[in-house]
Amino acid sequence: MDKRVGMGLVALVLAAAGFGTGWLVRGSGQPAPAGQPGDAARAARWQPGKEDEAVFWQYPKGDGAGFGQAGPQHIGAFTTPDDLAIVAAWYGERLGTRIPLGDAGAIGSGGGPDVFQAACDDSFRPGSGVRAARPVRVGFGARSSPASAVAVTLSRTDGEDRTHILVSFSKR
Repeated sequence: MDKRVGMGLVALVLAAAGFGTGWLVRGSGQPAPAGQPGDAARAARWQPGKEDEAVFWQYPKGDGAGFGQAGPQHIGAFTTPDDLAIVAAWYGERLGTRIPLGDAGAIGSGGGPDVFQAACDDSFRPGSGVRAARPVRVGFGARSSPASAVAVTLSRTDGEDRTHILVSFSKR
């Protein structure tokens, strides 16, 4: 298969995964009925912040490769010459969780009742026994709060000079 076709397929799969994850993380977006246990305490404790705006998730050194918006949904594709580890650290700080890279199959999650984070590494071929490395490093991170949800997918193919960034953001 031509390398360009393969890379195009990888980009398409990553875009679909980022968009789909954004929809899954987003949830119904409907407020809980009044009178649910903990409603008053939760409202007093949690306040929306700058991370609940789409612009907060745009990588500062990213070149736009595509962008779309439909209502509260935003999806953006960016590339940067910055190393994947640098980009992962920047997004990890914003997400509140480390995006694992090169840690085959690593999955982590955390948070509390108001903000939830998750991250994983997909730089391996699944199967029995040893998990062989793929020629692409892929990291994923997500964050969900009462005001918004974001899913970030990062990738870089061996020998390529650009890191690819897909961001799916939903404002509730």
